[in-house]
Parts: sequence; C-alpha cells; structure tokens
Amino acid sequence: MAYSIDIINTICTDLGGTGGHAYEIDGLNEICTLIGATTGHVYNIDALNAICTALGYTAGHVYNIDALNAIVVGGSYAYEDEAWADIQTGSLLNYIKSLNPVFFIEDLTDVVGGKFVDKSGNNKIISAATKNIANDSLIMPANDTDIIAALTAAGLYSIFYTNDAAPKTVIINTIDTTNDYIFKNSLSIVLFPTAELEPKTNRILNQLFPSYSLPVDLLYSQSWTSGFSVNWLTGNTMANPNYFISDFIPVKYNEAYLQKHNLAHEGFHYAWYTSAKLFISGANVGDPAASTYYTAPANAAFFRRDYHLSSVPKMYQSLIWDTLGDSITSQGRWQWHIYIPELLVLTNLGVGGTLLSGRGDTAMVSDARVATLTANAAIVTIMGGTNDWVNNIVLGDSDSTDITEFNGALNVLITKLLTRVPKGKIIFQTPTYCENPSGVEFTENGSVNVIGLTIHDYANSIINRCNANGIKCIRLDDLWNHDNISTYVENDGAYLHPNDTGGALMGDYIDSEMNKIVNGIRG
Repeated sequence: MAYSIDIINTICTDLGGTGGHAYEIDGLNEICTLIGATTGHVYNIDALNAICTALGYTAGHVYNIDALNAIVVGGSYAYEDEAWADIQTGSLLNYIKSLNPVFFIEDLTDVVGGKFVDKSGNNKIISAATKNIANDSLIMPANDTDIIAALTAAGLYSIFYTNDAAPKTVIINTIDTTNDYIFKNSLSIVLFPTAELEPKTNRILNQLFPSYSLPVDLLYSQSWTSGFSVNWLTGNTMANPNYFISDFIPVKYNEAYLQKHNLAHEGFHYAWYTSAKLFISGANVGDPAASTYYTAPANAAFFRRDYHLSSVPKMYQSLIWDTLGDSITSQGRWQWHIYIPELLVLTNLGVGGTLLSGRGDTAMVSDARVATLTANAAIVTIMGGTNDWVNNIVLGDSDSTDITEFNGALNVLITKLLTRVPKGKIIFQTPTYCENPSGVEFTENGSVNVIGLTIHDYANSIINRCNANGIKCIRLDDLWNHDNISTYVENDGAYLHPNDTGGALMGDYIDSEMNKIVNGIRG
C-alpha cells in the first residue's frame, strides 16, 4: 500500500493541483485550497478538520484517523494510509453525494435491468433507452417532480417527449452542460436540484471532474469599461461610444471557452494576446449564435472582447458595480475571483497610493474621487485605510467631520456616497492585514505605525461608522495574520499588497459575503 504522502499528492493532482509535496501538511493545505477550505494550517488535524467542514462531514476531531474515517463516511480504519487509500478511490463519489445531487450516474454503460445505476444515494429509477447507440438517453419517471423541475429549469424541457401520460425522455448528447448545475462527459452525468450552485462549488467540480472540461463563460468575473471597442486587426482599443470593452481576461492556450450571447445578436470584436499582452489574432463576429465556443490559440494568455450597447436591454445597462479604493483595488487581484453575472459591469476605480482621508483631490473622500462613481450604479464598494495607517492619520472622534482625520473622512464620505449613489447598494470593505517596517514596534495585535495604531484600529473605525449609518461592511483584516502574512502578501519593502494567493482568498471571501448582502446579485 502506498504511503499517505503519496496518496495525498495524487489527490492534489487529481484535484488540479501541483502535488509533489514532501510533507503531509503541505499537501493537506493544498487540498484545502483546491476545495475552498480554510488553509495555512500548521498541524495535520487542523487541515483535516477544515476538509471535513468544507465537504460537509463532522469536524472537531482530535485524532487524524477520526477525521479520515469521517471523510470516508462510516469508515473504521485503524491506519491512516488505509483510510487515505479509500478516500482516493471514493473521494469523487463522496464529494458529489455531499452536494446533494438529484442523481449521479457515474458510468452510463452501467445498466442493470434496463436502469441506470444512480449513485447519488437517492436511488432514482432512471431507465436507459437505446436508439442509434447504446444508452444514449435518459427516461425520467413522469411523476418524479425533482428531476422534471430541475431539467425544466435548465431549459431542457423542449427536448422531452411531452406526452404527459408517459415518462419523459431526455437525449443525453443534447443536454446543455453549460448550465451551472449539470455536469456530464461521455461516461457520467450529475444533476443538481437548484438552478444555481455556488460559483466556488462549480470551480471545485470542474477540478474534480477534469474530464468534463466545462468551458468557461468569458463574460463572467471581469471588469468592463464603456466607450471603447477592440480593434480585431491589431488588438488595440479604439474610442467608440457604442461599445464597452472587457479587461484582459486570463486564458490557457489550446483550451476551449464558451461565450454566451443570450441577450444579443449584435456583432462584436475580440482578440487573443500573449502573456506580455502582445496581439496574436482576432475576429469580427457579425451575428453570433446564442452560445459559441472559441479555442485559445498557441501562446495565448489573455482574451479581450467588446459588447455593443444596443444589444443590451436598457434595464441591464444600469447594472454597474463601481469599486473605489487604493492600489489593493487598482491591482485587480481579487475582483476576478468574484462571480459577476452577465452584464453587471464592474469598474475598477482604484488609485494606487491614495488615502481615504485628506484634502487633496486624490483622497477617496474628495469630491473629485466621489464624482468618478456612476450616479446610477447598482453597487459601490469602497476599500481604503491602508495608506491612512501607513501615513499615521489620527482616528479622531467618532462624530468628527474633519476630513484630515480618519473617522471624520469616513463620516463625510458616507454622506457624499448616499447623495451621489442614492439608489445603489453601498458596501465598505476594511483594509487587509499588513505590516510596515517603518512601524515603531510589533505588538501582539500586529504591526503598529508611528502613532501606535494597528491596521485593526482603522478597520474597527470603518465598521463602527458603517454600523452607525446603516451601511454594510465586509471585514478583511483577519483573513491572514503575522504568522502567515508572507503566504498571502508581497514583500516589496513592506507587507502591504496581496499576492495572487491573497487575491484569491480575498475574492472568494468577498464573493461569499457579497452574495449575502446583495439580494439578486447571482441573477
């Protein structure tokens, strides 16, 4: 039997990770990252409990073997390597079960008595029909409302045989796998009961099912800027009041991507770029189909496209999300990890080096910065305070209106925001934890600045002023700490700017919190 570390490394690579770890804790932390669990653990048992929590199993275990047996579900192994071996072979099935699918057919060639074998645990009786090739369709029970409702919501009702007196038949190869909750390949199919799983769950499923190769909709999770189009012959942008343009969207060369055009028949332009953002090729699409696949050419690392305003119904043109902030916003390392519904235009208004407080036009409280916000924006998020901490800005009294003080600037900014964006959802985000070598000392609460304040003090002020004004706030200053800051933050002379790992952690957490705050952001 293989050693535990070998099996852990295999699971890492199965989930789309790197593997190759010398120590179990490193492999466990990678698994945590890949499945969306808390990570950065020092002890195996903490990582295992995090995995249990993420997968919906009992947690709080004291011994590794107890946590492993919980993941196995009903396991009673005495040795960790035996439990790991079971997890490796059964983790896919167990994970799918934990997501409560309507049904899961792991092998479409596995037919017993004319029925597919449902491994979801729900024991759905689904007949296997044979037309031109074996097992090419599902026959759903006419009275199985869970299946019928889910498939109907997926837009598949048109391919049913609709005689209500008979079971419904669904042709397997016509099932639209671009739906968020239907996954299939040539051998397997899994259906979930709701029209929307968490985007993080979708990403995990795509990692667990590499053979599914579900294409990515390039409209999602991107920033857009109005007034520009893509020159498909050069890759350059051109001023054009009738279009808006995406940011550079990361892609993998030779991988197929899906582009949805469900609201448009208006033409658009797109281009592929190298990792240095040099133009490779492009196209002018005259009248796109509802959903079209595009394959990234060799050496492609980025994609960019535009969208014609006339193809967007007016009710959608006001769905704007403005993000006001400093360099942590302007760098754009967290935004693309957030699920953005189609046609909710995310605009990055971050400006590096700027403070929330101050009298200059670059301060977030200034009229000039507030004026950059779209008056009819649906959502406005504000993330500031890092540079106020670095520059030793005093907090001031809680009711201050002095914009050279942090509380005063917060109070004035909130008033201006409510006037500028009267109908939008306003959400503050605290600064993330950071450390500055210019701080006079390090305390148990973190690095302090010259006036003795930690970043947590500024975060607490934001939370207090938001609570006093009925404004929502997302706390980010406890996502990492002194012990693991080097994992999530760049050391460019100070630990201020999140790296790609920190941006992913921020984005996933903000995504989760935004979904709680903004009703309907997921459609």
